[in-house]
Amino acid sequence: MTTAGWIFMLCSLSFVLALNIACFIRVLRRPASSAPEDTHEA
Repeated sequence: MTTAGWIFMLCSLSFVLALNIACFIRVLRRPASSAPEDTHEA
């Protein structure tokens, strides 16, 4: 693989991992009381 390919791959992986971590942090920091309950109609 070329140098540009490695750079692109590393940037892509870093971006995906950063989004994943940011989403987990947002979900885990949310108070449990404000979590949406299962309110669908039966």
